[in-house]
Amino acid sequence: MLERLFGTERADMEAVLGRRQLDEEMAGLPEHDRVLHLDLTGRDPDEGCTLVPYEKGALLLRTIEHAVGRERFDAFLRAYFDRFAFQSITTRIPGIHWP
Repeated sequence: MLERLFGTERADMEAVLGRRQLDEEMAGLPEHDRVLHLDLTGRDPDEGCTLVPYEKGALLLRTIEHAVGRERFDAFLRAYFDRFAFQSITTRIPGIHWP
């Protein structure tokens, strides 16, 4: 969306800044808080409010887009949003049990 609103140069700059912020934050986090799926059992959910899911998630999406191409990635996103419109979804994958 940034690319469409502000151009490729700005979107690329924001990605670099986001990665820098992620690296700085990760340096101060314990290992178990550096993952996308946090186990907050017995913890205050506010402890999970970090840049990790946002910036790591953005990196993952950019990597997938780069691997499959913009056109296929956009088609996937459209189908994904259509499939899950007006629903709550989670990161839980049936059959996968996180440590």
